[in-house]
Amino acid sequence: MSAELRAERQGDCLVLRLHHPETRHALSAALCAAALEALTTAQRDPDIRAVVLTGSTPHFCSGLHDLDALEALHDCILALRDCEPLVVGAIEGQARGAGAALALIESLSAKLRLFRAPEYLAIAFLMAVLGLLVHLLLGAGTHA
Repeated sequence: MSAELRAERQGDCLVLRLHHPETRHALSAALCAAALEALTTAQRDPDIRAVVLTGSTPHFCSGLHDLDALEALHDCILALRDCEPLVVGAIEGQARGAGAALALIESLSAKLRLFRAPEYLAIAFLMAVLGLLVHLLLGAGTHA
């Protein structure tokens, strides 16, 4: 099964659900690109007042799938930072590496609205890179 982003409109909310159970929803370049496209669409639609980012149960996101996703993740982080509809995370279960960075971004963006400060972006991106390095050093290819 390929990784996908499931988008569902619920009233004035757009729910984006990471879905790749085999890797516990690890972020691939394609998944990040789909999230970027969905966030761009949400910004253009005046009827969308909030975006909810979540993972298919029982986990949120196990991190980056591979190094090819790093640049796409960076673009996705910038889109989350700049998204005008409120972005909130429905975090359940595991959130490692890049998944923890996304959870941090959503938390800062939704609750504090301080995420526009560059130091928060740098911290989130650093968390994603460190998570990927630990993953690669301790067991590349194992998301179980």
